[in-house]
Amino acid sequence: YQPPDEQVFAADESCDFPPTFNGTRRGSRLTAPALLGNPDDFAARGKLMWSVWGGEGLSEGDYIHVRLDGSATAECGDVIGLWRAAGGRVAARGVRGKVYRAVATARVIRVDERVATAVIRDSFVEARRGDLVGDPIPVDVTVDVRAPSGEIEANVIARLESDLVLAGTYETVFIDRGTDDGVDVGTAFYMVVQRDGRSRSTQRDDSRLPERVVGRVVVVRASEQHATAVVVDASQEFAIGQRLVSTPNDEE
Repeated sequence: YQPPDEQVFAADESCDFPPTFNGTRRGSRLTAPALLGNPDDFAARGKLMWSVWGGEGLSEGDYIHVRLDGSATAECGDVIGLWRAAGGRVAARGVRGKVYRAVATARVIRVDERVATAVIRDSFVEARRGDLVGDPIPVDVTVDVRAPSGEIEANVIARLESDLVLAGTYETVFIDRGTDDGVDVGTAFYMVVQRDGRSRSTQRDDSRLPERVVGRVVVVRASEQHATAVVVDASQEFAIGQRLVSTPNDEE
């Protein structure tokens, strides 16, 4: 058998292990109904204690009664936010706090002594008696989704849907880098792994293997030491601790 002088392939492959998820999507509307911190970050000043509706789940159009704390005040017309702790305490790289879910917004329509009556306007999940009351935050952010760039590395330190074992596309996550590290709204990262395809998502990376891109996240809110991001692409599920990089397979 005489081999051919030159082996011809249907399509030449680049001499690299190229990242995926490089596409640009302009004006993407991403939803991140959560924050990482403490009740002071949303100016908590009371609790949802009663409702006209007798059921457990409360949503748009339901009338609620809020018990105001201490010297907290409310006026007719105020827009308030309902909040709920969504997981245990987070302690990573100087970041301390809990994940709080934005449950709904409501408009105050009456105030009697220490009780404010409001009607729920927008629900992200069903409200419940016991939810905290404070300031609302914008949960929808419009950003341009671009390919990551730069030399920043980060890790996922918390997730909104912590009751699910693994995370996927469009989940809200929190990372351990913030404005002090050059991270701002619109900053993107690749999610990378260095594992055999049979490995579980929670296993450690194998440094002998090149980094393989399995997704992309985009920052929608940034604090000094941490940031809130949304998973915009994912080819597989992932867990807390997921490694994020701006430049995969960067030469060391």
